[in-house]
Amino acid sequence: MAFDGYYDFYITSDDYDWETRILRKLEAKGLRGYHRNTFTLGSLKSSSRLNGIKNSKVTIIGFVPLSKTKSSVDKYLASLSFEFKGELICVQITEDSVIPDEYAGLVHYHGSDEEGLCCRIEEVIKSLPSGGDNFSMETRDVVDSSRPQPLEDFGPLTDLRIAELARELGNDWSMLATYLGISLAQQQDLRRDHQICSRERNQEMLVLWRKRDSCSPSEKLRTLMTALEKSDRTDLKDIVSLWQ
Repeated sequence: MAFDGYYDFYITSDDYDWETRILRKLEAKGLRGYHRNTFTLGSLKSSSRLNGIKNSKVTIIGFVPLSKTKSSVDKYLASLSFEFKGELICVQITEDSVIPDEYAGLVHYHGSDEEGLCCRIEEVIKSLPSGGDNFSMETRDVVDSSRPQPLEDFGPLTDLRIAELARELGNDWSMLATYLGISLAQQQDLRRDHQICSRERNQEMLVLWRKRDSCSPSEKLRTLMTALEKSDRTDLKDIVSLWQ
């Protein structure tokens, strides 16, 4: 099969065995897949995931029961799929698997019949033009960026440091936003309002979180460092850990 610069699908799941089985079944159909074993050695996982989303026609996410969920990465990847207007295929692997509320309204598939699932995925992929299809999701919450910041003591999380962090964060902002509890709809609003300047988008996201989180400045700092670590940005976590 000729490769035109795009993968047919990107597949991921906290259930590695399921991910591997579906990957092999789809590749046996002549489809080209992007997965964790094709990540670029030495690169950040977040960068590799972003590459998979941007260069695949569809993103396949196999959701597992809450007891087996290891992180919020799959939820973050679904958010990225919307950002780059890709086709998202949510699979409920078992009856007790949980698909996040943000995607409950989308068509999703059950994973009990793996052969049938792969046939349906193949049909979706073959129905799309090269590079994926465009679709949009109606936003539900609105980020109110018109309100002035309250005169509040944010401790080490000063406006200057927030601005510096926003500049260095780059395209990893969406994963960090997810770990900080920023909803998918709010992220969509931030993308819409800041299509030109990514730094301003990142800064507004951080300010939104800082203002909304009612815990103490020291607790906010710990929350931010934990979120940065989960986002594979330990370089930024090390910088934030020096803030006093």
